[in-house]
Amino acid sequence: MRNMDDREQRYAYLAAAVAAVASVSLWAPAFDEPAAWALAGIGLVMAALLAVAARRRSRLFSGLAAVLLAFGPWAYAWVIGLPYMILAGWLALKSPRLKVDVDAEVDEHGNIVRPARPARRPRRSRPKGRLGAGRGEDEPDTSGGGRKPPPASRRYTPPRRKP
Repeated sequence: MRNMDDREQRYAYLAAAVAAVASVSLWAPAFDEPAAWALAGIGLVMAALLAVAARRRSRLFSGLAAVLLAFGPWAYAWVIGLPYMILAGWLALKSPRLKVDVDAEVDEHGNIVRPARPARRPRRSRPKGRLGAGRGEDEPDTSGGGRKPPPASRRYTPPRRKP
């Protein structure tokens, strides 16, 4: 699995910061009770886990930490956890689309560095209409780019039997 790129890391850091602020501000009015302190602390630990996973640029652990935050200490404010589920889904869905190139070079962040593609040669246009419609019947193909016919098949098909 490829590491996170800079944009994904920034989003994960931002999500961790918002989670820390939200967990403290959500439970701040009830800080006279020990349960509110515990739930705010759990939210801070979950946010720190997401920040550490983002620091390591681990796509898998960042996604798992985001899922954990989605079901975090939000109580009745479930809509706060929705962006974390979206972040986890984005990290998970982007991961399979990444192609693994065994011989590719890797930069200092673990991202794959691809060399520039070689230039393609231009395509030849085909004659309009039927094949060979523009040429005389006796003229050979002098365009210089004629294709070779495919090799003969080595498969043996026996003749059909008469009933």
